[in-house]
Amino acid sequence: MTEEVNNEEVPKDQEGSGSDDESEEEEVSVDDLNNGLLQACRENNIEAALGFLKNAKTNPLYEKENWTPLLWAACNGNEDLCQALIKVNAHAPYLH
Repeated sequence: MTEEVNNEEVPKDQEGSGSDDESEEEEVSVDDLNNGLLQACRENNIEAALGFLKNAKTNPLYEKENWTPLLWAACNGNEDLCQALIKVNAHAPYLH
């Protein structure tokens, strides 16, 4: 009977290690988040942009080729997206 208890404990440990692998796969790099936000703003996709903004690792000040998410949102005339970006201080470089 003692052997059966030990056999039951082994699969539980294996399940725990599998969940660690899944969390590593779900992690997205900061560069991917920033590029995703910039792409969503360029394409005027407010839902995707708001999804990227919810992630604390995303940098709303990210700049590529002199374009920022706020500039793309303003260029597209998307007031809602501009307001969302301003709430996370994407306008900070333009205050001076």
